[in-house]
Formats: sequence, structure tokens, C-alpha cells
Amino acid sequence: MTGWRRWSALGLAGSLILCAAGLCAGELNAGELNADEGRRAEPVPQADAEVAAELSRSAQQALTAGDEAEAAHRLLSALRWDPGRLADYRQAVALLADLDIDAAVRHAAVLLREDPDFGADDVALLSRLAAAADKQDTVESAAYGAQFFQRLAETAGKSRQVAPWLLAGYWRDAGELYASADEVEAASAAFEKMQKLVLATPASVDSRGMRWEVVAGWHLKAEEPDRAAVAIEALARRGGETPELLTLRARLARQLGEALAAADHAWRAIEARDRGAEGDLSPYGIYLDAMRDVNQADHARQRLEERAKSRPDDWRLAIAVVDACRAADQSEQAWRFSGRVTQRLLERLPARDALLGVESDDDQGAGYEALADLTERRLDLALQLDRPGDWLAEAPAVADRLDGLFGVYDSILKAAQDPLFRRAASEWIAQSKSAVESTVETDANLKLAAGLDRAASLIAVDVGLPGDAVFFIRSTLQRALDAGADPLEIVEEFNYWLFDLKDRDADHAANELAQWGTENLLPRIDKGGAAPIAAARLRAELAWETSRQDFKDEALQEAAYDRAERWFDEAVALAPDDGGVATGSLFQALYAGRFDKAVTEGERTLQKWTKPDPEAGIDDERFELASVWTAAALLARDGAGDSGAGDHDRAVELLERVLDRSPEDPSALVTLGESDLTNPDHHARAARLARQVARLRPEWADPPALLGALADAEGRHAEAAEHFADAIRAIDAGAPLCPWQVEAIRAAHTAALQAAGRAEEAAAGAPAP
Repeated sequence: MTGWRRWSALGLAGSLILCAAGLCAGELNAGELNADEGRRAEPVPQADAEVAAELSRSAQQALTAGDEAEAAHRLLSALRWDPGRLADYRQAVALLADLDIDAAVRHAAVLLREDPDFGADDVALLSRLAAAADKQDTVESAAYGAQFFQRLAETAGKSRQVAPWLLAGYWRDAGELYASADEVEAASAAFEKMQKLVLATPASVDSRGMRWEVVAGWHLKAEEPDRAAVAIEALARRGGETPELLTLRARLARQLGEALAAADHAWRAIEARDRGAEGDLSPYGIYLDAMRDVNQADHARQRLEERAKSRPDDWRLAIAVVDACRAADQSEQAWRFSGRVTQRLLERLPARDALLGVESDDDQGAGYEALADLTERRLDLALQLDRPGDWLAEAPAVADRLDGLFGVYDSILKAAQDPLFRRAASEWIAQSKSAVESTVETDANLKLAAGLDRAASLIAVDVGLPGDAVFFIRSTLQRALDAGADPLEIVEEFNYWLFDLKDRDADHAANELAQWGTENLLPRIDKGGAAPIAAARLRAELAWETSRQDFKDEALQEAAYDRAERWFDEAVALAPDDGGVATGSLFQALYAGRFDKAVTEGERTLQKWTKPDPEAGIDDERFELASVWTAAALLARDGAGDSGAGDHDRAVELLERVLDRSPEDPSALVTLGESDLTNPDHHARAARLARQVARLRPEWADPPALLGALADAEGRHAEAAEHFADAIRAIDAGAPLCPWQVEAIRAAHTAALQAAGRAEEAAAGAPAP
């Protein structure tokens, strides 16, 4: 078996590592929705077109026989051979709408991009798709729904029989969904269409229900002041001079370069808030920005400080005072004032501790948010004033109230780049370790230690001291164990830190924590009679950590895989109804290159869960991944020469089932392409799929590796070597693959160079960056 052939047996396309991290790339993000623009224009060979035509004819036969599900499947299969068959695609989407509306939404989103006439002859179908996409409530589906509503509006706008209120509603829904997907320009454009209809036909459209403040906000975000002005005036006609209206006018004036007017509007909004008027938009930020534009930052500071004296519990105002002091170059004053406000918050806010089941007081939500905001600002000031030690001294008390410092994570990570902060943090961490070790276990001291552990663990990781972080992580977990906290919460905390350390390439610290988990946490969880799910998930995480250890000695590596497999077997036995554990076992076997075990685990999982079951940990994404991983294992076993009967056909069946639901799932697409390697007549389709995935996931190593395997199989060894070199560069840049995949791709590169008569380059090893 050649290197490329063994590689081609498994097209995980990077999803393995990403999904283990909860970052599976099986779905597209909103910003990637147009990444595959123009794919269906790619011509196909006559042979592929004939396969597609035959599948289309068989689909009509299935439809005649009353089997709509099979008809839809065959139509979609035809499209995978000839993507230009848009009539087949329209028919498939219409069938799917009655069979699986979520799948219909995904396919319709692709069809919408490629067929300008889609929906024109079936507005009812387009309406159903739009409503279904809106109901799915994800960023991806929001973008899809927006596009459906936009197509509805464009189609309806061509008919004089459509009522203006209905047309305005379509544009409003499109704008709101574009806003949900954070597509700013598209949201503003849709809202403009809506407001023109509303204002042009006041007798037909009731504007009172329109959220003009939201519409104006998105126009301003898109830097479309003319559009915003129209929406703001509509808001004024509806509700008069409210704080929201004044704040929006301030933002508009500043965008138009009218700083004085902006400051005036913003200050009136502040005064309206002081009089008890309701308002969600804060005017403080725009007031400060406008005053700074006219070199009046110090005057703004004085006015806000004076106002804050009589309003000590207005946390937004307090933060505005801090910002005003900083804008006026009064850093010392900002430090002192923010310190006083922080102290008041610490005295008022109760502690939170998720591990111990201590949640926040809902009535104090604004206080917790203000504490996080002030803590970030005080960190910036501490660095500016050379006082990182003072900030670090406050960190445990803040962490105690915020249940850690994750709310200020980005600021700490940024501060960690400052040598002054790193030096102070190193000294503080050493002192903190001594303090924790010498703590006398009184209630007060334990409370202090809890905050210290939470603060120090995160800071130690961020400043590059993961070994010290493990000390505080262990302390946190040990205290939770001793206090009788929920075992599942403890396990989830442990699993988070173990992954985080590994993700930061802190392998030694991760191994140290895993060792502690094995020797201390696991026995306590088992002995304590915890719910089986806690013990199962702990074993699953330890198993995965064991698998990821990179031993140079093959015997040690196999021993680690043996141990991981044993732990996963125990985990599955403890929690047979947990889909996360089941798919984890499949994943680990595949990662270790144990294809028989992976097939067994995969088929068992797919037999138990014949459809997604979110309550069992098998959502749509994980269900589809289980199918892709099982297919990959089947192809791998086939490529290794150990194939069971029907492995290849079963793999293709699973992959097509995934693509019937998610047409742009890159893992399934590239794995289907790899299944085509065994048949030269299928190579053209495999190349198309590789190019498609390269457009969807340009950072992945799999597409160039697949193109290399195709070129190599066809005797184009020099071209194959270049493709394999591209794959290796992607791997070196961080593209995640299984260890044995990486080894096989590197071997294939060397073999291709040798076959091309480039022995010296083959001997040199890795390609040039």
C-alpha cells in the first residue's frame, strides 16, 4: 500500500481536532456564505453528466412510485455529479421542504446564490424556508433567512398586487436577520427598503410597531447617516424626545462632523435619564467622544464628576467618569475614583462559585457587569501608572465575585505581553502559592483562597507559567471536592483546564494535570458514588489527553493508545446513553489508526442514534460527524487491505446521507472525494470536490493532499509533489490532522519527488516554506 493510498483512506479534513475542541468546522460561518460562489458553473466531463442524468431519471421513477425521500436523495446525488442541474436542485428542495425542513434550508441557501429565479414561481415555499431559517436561531441560519426574506421582497416587489405592509415586513425581517448575522451593510440596505415603503404609504403600513431606534442604530453602524436621519425622525414622530432619540441624534451629529451638536444632544439625553426617563442606549460614550472632538475633555470630566456625587449607584455614570478622567489625561484621578467604586461593588456584590453551586443575584447583574468593566480599565491604568502589583492584589476579590476572571480575559492576555506585568505577575504568583500553602482553613481564609485560585490560575497561564497554573487549578478542584461540590461540575472544570493547557502547547503542564486527575480526581469521583456521567466524562477526557501525547517510541505510543481505548471502553459502559462519550470513543480509535475499532464504535453509535438527539449529546453536527468518521474508518480499513465486505459502499452511503442534509459540509465533501480515488472514472468528481473544499477551507491540508493523490494515481508525479508540498505547508502552519495522516502525506511527498526524478529534493525532506 502506497503512502498516498493509505492517506486517502481517511478524509477527516481537520474536523477531528477541531471537533474535540468544540470548534467543529462542519458548518459555515455567516462570513463564509459566499465562499463557494460560482462553483456550479464549473463544467463536468460527459461521463459525469451522463451519471447525473441517469440519477435524475431514476429520481422521477421513485417519485412516480410514491417514494419522495428516495427521489430527493437521487436528485441530490445527481447534483454531486453535475452541479449545474438547477432544475433538479429546485425539485429536490421542494421535496425536502416536506421531508426535512432544516436540510431544505441549507440546500435552498446554496440554490439561492446560484439561481436568480429560485422562488419566483413558488413564493409559498420561499416563505416556509424563511420562517424555518428564522426558527433555527443560529448565525448561519440567520444569514440564510435574511437572504430568503430578501428574495421574497424582491419577488413580491415586482407584483402590484402585494400589499405594501407585507412587502415592508419582508424587508424588515431581512434586515433583522442580517443584523443577527452581523452583516452590517446588508442590514442597513434592507432597513432602508423597509423605511421607504413605510413612509411612502402611511395609510397602508402601520409604523408604530417598527423599531426605529434599532433601524437607526444599524444605519449608523453602517455609516449611512442619511438613512439614519430618516429613521430617527420617524422615531421622533412616534415617541417624542426620549433619551434614546437624543442619543441617536448625538451619534448622527458626530458622524456628520457636528461635534458641538452631538455633545448637546448627548448631555440632554443624560439629563433626561437623570429625570427618570427610560432609555436603553447609553449617552455617556458619545458625550465624551464629542467633547474630546472639541478639546473639552476636562470640562466633560468635571461635569460628570459633579453629577456622580449625587448618584453613587449609577454604575454606567461611574464608568463614564473613569473614561472622562482618562480622556482628560487625569490617569491618577481615574485610578483613585475607579478604586473607590470597585471597593463599593466588592462590598455590595455576593460571591459566585459555579463549582459550589453559588450563583449570582439576578438583581445585581448590572453591578457584576460594572465590576468587570472597571477591572479592565484598572488594569490599563495599572500598566500606565506602573502599578500592576496593586491590580494583582485586587484580583482575588474580583475573581471571587465574578467566579473567575474570564470576563476580563482579553485584557489580561493583552497585559501579559507587557514585560512589567509579566514580572509583577510572576512575583505575585510565587507569593500567592506560599499564601495558599500556608492557609489556615477558616471560612474567611478559604474564601480568600478561592478567589486567589481562580485569579492566579488564569493569570499564570496567560503570562507563560502553566506549571504554576496547575498548582492553583488543583487547589480549586481539591477544595471543590472537599466541599462536596457537584462531581459533574468538577469534571467539567478539570476538562476545560486540561484542554486549555494543551491548546496553548503547554504539554508538560497538561500532562502534570492529567497525572493528578488520574491519581487523585478519578479515584475520588469513583469512590464518592458520583453520577456515572461524571466518571464517564472524566475518563473520556483523560483518554483523549493520553492519545494526544506524542511519544517518539512506537511501543510507548501504542501503550498510550491502549490505555486511552481502555478508558473509553469504561466510559461507554458507564454512560451508554451519552452521545458525546460514544462519539469520543469513535474519534479516539480513528485518531489512533485503529480502524476496526473505529468502525465498530461508529456503527454502534449510528445504530443507537438513527437521528440527532440533542438531549443525549448528539446534535445535528455531532450526528453528521459520527457518520463522516465512520465512513472515514471504513475507507481506511479498505485502503489498508483489511476491508470488510461492502466497506466502500457503506462509506459512500454514510457520506451521501450527510451531504443530503448539509450540502457544504467540508469534511463529508473531501471524504467523498477520497472515496472516488479507487475508480479512475470518478477522478474528475474527486478533483471538483477537492477544489470546492479548498475554497471553503483554504487552511486545510486535505484538499491539496487529495489533488496530489489524484495526480500521483494518474502518473503526474511532479504535479503531485507540488500538491503534497502545499499540504505539508498547511500542516506546518497548524492544519490539524491525525499523526498517521501527517506521516503518510510526508511519505507521499517524498515518493512523488522520487517518481518525478527529483531524488535530491526527496532526500532533503520538507518542502520550502
